[in-house]
Amino acid sequence: MIFVFLMVYLSVCNSNDVKAKFKTTCSECNAPIKSGAEILKNPEGKWVHKHCAPNSEELP
Repeated sequence: MIFVFLMVYLSVCNSNDVKAKFKTTCSECNAPIKSGAEILKNPEGKWVHKHCAPNSEELP
């Protein structure tokens, strides 16, 4: 039971995606990013929607 918890916890901690703390604009699609939206940094180091990130497997 503890092992499963640690695996889930570590996979979440190692994730590169975060929730936006502030409103901003996605540098990929130029749409607004709302506070609380899941975001990632693109290869240029700019914040984008999680689904706009290059190599993203999720659909918008």
